[in-house]
This record gives sequence, structure tokens and C-alpha cells, in this order.
Amino acid sequence: MRDIVYIRLDDRLVHGQIVAVWLNDMKCDVLCVIDDKAATNSLQQMLLRMAVPKSTNFELLTVEDGANYLLEESDEKIFLIVGEIETITRLVDLGVPIKEVNLGNLGNRSDRKQYTKAIWLSDTEKQEIEKLVARDIEVNVHLVPNEKKFSALEALK
Repeated sequence: MRDIVYIRLDDRLVHGQIVAVWLNDMKCDVLCVIDDKAATNSLQQMLLRMAVPKSTNFELLTVEDGANYLLEESDEKIFLIVGEIETITRLVDLGVPIKEVNLGNLGNRSDRKQYTKAIWLSDTEKQEIEKLVARDIEVNVHLVPNEKKFSALEALK
């Protein structure tokens, strides 16, 4: 199985902070984005590929293809980004062993309430996080590597 070094939930997927800060800090072999919408939209595929440095191995996969990819035998170190909390639950249900998830940026929408400066969640998303924690998955908030991470449950109070 591939070595998942870090899992970040960020609805922006790949952006400047990922490329300039996280990629350098993670020391991974592959940046892997698992997102059904992005993986099946040719414009979004093109934009994401343009955002990733040419020197970085990049995979953009649907949830099912992503689970299969992650479960394949390999020594590759993976930095995994997903755009939706539901994706984490689906990956776990498909057999991907996930122990920790970082909440990056989850932006403002009409159905979301603000919990931190960068995390807005709907009631359903908040419940999904609580279910992940109940499955012994550590969910934390860690916006950039040089900041201290803290439990998402603290932020959700």
C-alpha cells in the first residue's frame, strides 16, 4: 500500500499555499487529489494540472479510482488532498486506512457556519467530522506547517 504521509481537506484543492508551503514541507513523491467533481471535469483537470509544478508527480482521481490507487502496493509517499469531508468517509469505507485528517480551508457558503478563520461547516459536515472522530480518526486544524495544530473538536464547540 502507498504511504499516505498527510491528508488535507481543502475545498480549494491545489492552490498557492499547497504548492509554495505544503509540498516543500511534506517531502512526498506524489501529490494526489481525490475529488469526483474535479476528476470528471476537463476544465478543472486542466487548471489543477497547471497549478502543480512540473517537477511534482500528480494524480487526480475519482474516489473509487483513488481508493484503488492508494491500496496498490508501492513505496511512494503520498500527500493527499480532498475537497469534501464525505470523500474521507467514502475512502475509509472502501478500505483505505486513514488515521489523521487535516482540515485546511473550507470556505464560506450559505449553508455553513464559521468555526475558525478558515473553516466553515454545514451541520451535516460537522456531524461527518464527529463520525470520523468516533471511528478513531484524528481530525485536526492546521492551516500551515509552522502553526500549531489543534483538534477539530475544539474548534467545533
